[in-house]
Amino acid sequence: MSRVLVTTAIEETWPNGEPILFLGEWCRRFSRRERWSRLDTNVVNYHWDNRSHLAADFRYLDGFHEKLLEDLASDLNELHGTDHSLRYWRILIGPWLGYFVAILRDRWLSIEEAVDHHDISWTRVLKFRESDLVPRTFDDFSTLYVLDEWNHYIYSMVLEKFSQVDICREARHDLPFPATVAVHPNNRVAVKTLLWQMSSRLFAQFVRKDDIVLFGTYLSSRKEVVLSFQLHQSPVIWHLIPRPDLQVEAARTPWTMSGTPTDIFEEFVREMIPRQIPRVYSDGYRNLQTAVEEMLLPANPRLIFTSNAHISDDLFKAWAALKVENGSRLAIGQHGGCYGALRHFFIEDHQLRISDAFLSWGWKDSANSRIKPVGQLIARKHSRSVHAEQETALLVGNSDPRQSHHLYSCPISSQWLSWLEDQFKFVEALPEHIRSALLVKLYREDYGWDQVKRWQDRCPDVRLDDAQGPSTMADLLPQARVMIATRNATTFLESFAMDVPTIIFWNPNHWELRETATPVFESLIEAEILHYSPISAANKLSNIWNDVDSWWSSKPVITARRSFCDSHNQSPPDLVSRVTQALRETIREPPRK
Repeated sequence: MSRVLVTTAIEETWPNGEPILFLGEWCRRFSRRERWSRLDTNVVNYHWDNRSHLAADFRYLDGFHEKLLEDLASDLNELHGTDHSLRYWRILIGPWLGYFVAILRDRWLSIEEAVDHHDISWTRVLKFRESDLVPRTFDDFSTLYVLDEWNHYIYSMVLEKFSQVDICREARHDLPFPATVAVHPNNRVAVKTLLWQMSSRLFAQFVRKDDIVLFGTYLSSRKEVVLSFQLHQSPVIWHLIPRPDLQVEAARTPWTMSGTPTDIFEEFVREMIPRQIPRVYSDGYRNLQTAVEEMLLPANPRLIFTSNAHISDDLFKAWAALKVENGSRLAIGQHGGCYGALRHFFIEDHQLRISDAFLSWGWKDSANSRIKPVGQLIARKHSRSVHAEQETALLVGNSDPRQSHHLYSCPISSQWLSWLEDQFKFVEALPEHIRSALLVKLYREDYGWDQVKRWQDRCPDVRLDDAQGPSTMADLLPQARVMIATRNATTFLESFAMDVPTIIFWNPNHWELRETATPVFESLIEAEILHYSPISAANKLSNIWNDVDSWWSSKPVITARRSFCDSHNQSPPDLVSRVTQALRETIREPPRK
């Protein structure tokens, strides 16, 4: 049967009365199921449900990214009359390029899957002002790539390359951006931040031009000050110092990308990069340079250390890239979980490529001496609660964009629905007295998955913390009898560090582990901390509920947990001293080429 292809959840593109082929589950908003459930629809199989294809694409994109980066560095040097190194451009544009090319690969393969395996009659394409869809900065890009409108535009550009699909074009000129999420301020934090900012402005007057720059290190402000004293320099919390405004021009100078594509997809990518590259890297680059010159940071730092600013902060990246090119060392601290464990992880690969040292939370690699284990930088304090006396079972959820953004070993795009189904299976397998004690903490971003509605529909009696209020993990973990983690991410690293009884479960087909990490995760499985089945995890929670502390303090559990923390999640009492030593070692070591 011939069907009309629909690429996104924008209902203006849906036909009236004709059979529909949805490109993916992202088209079917749960909040709109009363409409689409009455239609004659089919959904294209998601191409990366075949994880061997995902692995092959990850390897392919890694090589393609490197070729593109070399060509783009040359093109941008010519465009701006500069002569910056490949490492300079890798630091500045590498994160955007990695995300963007992976996104284009995903969107291309989705269209290819639809065209190759379905009879498509036609598709409707809305015409937006392209200037509205070009990001100014990386942060703009992060806002755009989750929007149906931006993805609709990308799909329309892909469809231009598939002539067998008839396109019906319709004009449209507005671009609705998502409403701003309400922020609930914490006045104590605001006052503390103001005091740290005032003291930093004062001490900034005594900074030497070659002082080490600590910028968004993931350490607490107090620990960052201690670190500064150990480094014998003025204690400045640099990310709290006001920075120059970065005005990005709306103009667009046409240019084409150099290099030789090997197929039609690579040709498409090279066409799209000049059209979609954030303006701050193209026409806004002169303003970026001016803002860098006005930064109130040391002129020639021996070393720059960050854990938070090297992906999305364009002004910091431009400043750091310039200083690194002039001889400064760059140390990057681990930001959260997954590192040293996942089989595929673009962001980890990128950080290892740009840094002179990577300060891990415990893991190391015998083939890379630049990885320096120092311990968990956020360093949560041990919970003082007697967890057996608490009444709450805390299940920590998560949400990812409905369509992929960068590649790593996790549930991608519509596979999130499979992950959510495992949460429901876990809850439904619990006895009533534990279900009534359950609190589900939802992720702060919904991304159009309608998390609350899905939970209320499937498990209406379960309490939800919708993440919009003041509750934080630091607030909730001490109140939990048991914390249930559902992803290979930061959450269970925090609960381990705080000594909170923890049960973990996830689908190993989505959370693929690298070989070097497999043994330590197997020890968690043997201790029945980690489960590869939601039913198994629910049964374990039921068995230990009335005597949680005895289980958590049992020898097999302690041994497995300590083994894991020794290799991936250290909490040393001398954390700051270990960071100091790692930074000093990095300064003494030969610079990377």
